[in-house]
Amino acid sequence: MGTARPYLLEFFKIEIEKMAEIQTVPQLFKELGNPRMRNLIDVVFRFKSVKYELVVDAVDGEENLVLGAKAKSIIQIDEDENVTLDERLISFLENFLEINEDIQNYEIDEGIRSIQKNIRLYTVEEDFLEKKNYRIKIERHLRKVGRVIRRNATMLRQQVELDYKTAATAEVKKIKIKDHDEKAQKLLTLIHSIEEILDHDPFFVEDQDDQMHNFIVDLRFEYLRMARTSLVELSQEIVSYINKINNHDRVFKKLMKIKRLKDLYELENRTNIEDIFAHDLSLFFETKAIFATKPSLELLRTDEGLDIIQEVANKRQHLARERSKANLEIDLDGLDTEQKLEQRINFGEMKKKFKTSGQGLYDFVKEFPFKVETSDEDRIKIFCKMALMYENEMNFTGDVVRDKIEGKETEIAEVLAI
Repeated sequence: MGTARPYLLEFFKIEIEKMAEIQTVPQLFKELGNPRMRNLIDVVFRFKSVKYELVVDAVDGEENLVLGAKAKSIIQIDEDENVTLDERLISFLENFLEINEDIQNYEIDEGIRSIQKNIRLYTVEEDFLEKKNYRIKIERHLRKVGRVIRRNATMLRQQVELDYKTAATAEVKKIKIKDHDEKAQKLLTLIHSIEEILDHDPFFVEDQDDQMHNFIVDLRFEYLRMARTSLVELSQEIVSYINKINNHDRVFKKLMKIKRLKDLYELENRTNIEDIFAHDLSLFFETKAIFATKPSLELLRTDEGLDIIQEVANKRQHLARERSKANLEIDLDGLDTEQKLEQRINFGEMKKKFKTSGQGLYDFVKEFPFKVETSDEDRIKIFCKMALMYENEMNFTGDVVRDKIEGKETEIAEVLAI
């Protein structure tokens, strides 16, 4: 540790030996209450491993603080003077911040076992307070399992994409991606196990109050369903990645073989490449043919099938709106009954003025000062056209505006600017 370091170690030896590891929460909070200690933990956590001198600089030269952190097992210092955080602290911070890069499905296994054990204890326990404690433990383990599942699903997707882009060789890519696929399938199995417990265990079926019911609903939709949807999509992407890797590897090997023959001046003699170039008129950039397949009824009954149905319904609704736009014809020349239209309507300018007017679209169009005389019927057409043209910038409230048009009481949809 340099010339002064042995002296400093001796100087603090007696005090360090008196120090004990942090045993209680107040002790931990007391240490974290020191701004320099917080800065030390932040620096070492962000950089994983930091040289001793840099850590001392980070705490304004207070070397005794660094040595005290080591004595209390907050940090570790190896023989090369590299400083790292204690594994327990790293694990806590990574789990709390949900940035742990390790896909640890065993945590979910342990969580499921703890849930089942506490359910059994809750069932046989007669003391009210003990039953309440078991109930709290069940909810805590469920919440933890949900967080781990969601985190693992997110990390798996990120790692698959990263390994596909950065792995050095095709074989390395395939090994890593297949390993991620196995973890994804295991995670799907664990999600199914939890859903089986929620669906069939009497604790959740019969003994639910409103608080527990709302908690289970959140767990299902914000954690389990989102994770399962992500994992199903990831499995499909993995198949695509593997196919791409195999195809790229096959093409690369062929190109290398061609290059080797070319370098030996044997390409024309040992292959039929001239005949191929003479007769093969392949279009390398031709659009790939896509063949649609019908989904099975079993698939449509699942949550994934429900998402597919919803997506198709949204597309059909969008197409219907596009047809409505195309079919809506406004005879702009008809807006002028006494003279030819001097200037066509600028819908873009109208939209800008409408957004700053604070009015509903119908009232805005009704009162808009067109340069030519405009009938009520034509204003209705302009209202409809603007609502359809700028649909994504409009708020269709579901309410109606009532007005007399050509002597008749008429209801018109209320449309506001977003």
